[in-house]
Amino acid sequence: MRFAVITVLLLTLLYFSRFIPSKEQHAARKRFNKLPVGTLTLQAEGGSNNTYVDAADTVWIRRPYIMSLAHEPSKKYVFETYDLSTPTSSEAIADKSLFDKGQQVFTEGSFNYNSPFQNPIAHVFSDMLPTFIYS
Repeated sequence: MRFAVITVLLLTLLYFSRFIPSKEQHAARKRFNKLPVGTLTLQAEGGSNNTYVDAADTVWIRRPYIMSLAHEPSKKYVFETYDLSTPTSSEAIADKSLFDKGQQVFTEGSFNYNSPFQNPIAHVFSDMLPTFIYS
């Protein structure tokens, strides 16, 4: 049993290690990040209160607290582009107190090679782990 667990873990690590970018790729990824164009408009699809669209019709999802732990979620909202046609995503950060007052001031978050919404495991290997490895 122990051998089977270790084997599965090693195979999983081997499979997902292909998602780890080089140090240069990781350092340069911010150049791909984009911010919302104009202001975000809340979409009321299905009673959801976390889906927005910008002036360029880009869909932005406001991440839940638990998915924003790396960005001070008690003080900041993290918005992420969401497009099923690509595994990548961009992050935009907004101060909660300003955003809740209608002031949409965004700063760049990170460009993600793998969106945590679409592939959370690959996101850990391609975007989060390199932050710790290369820092």
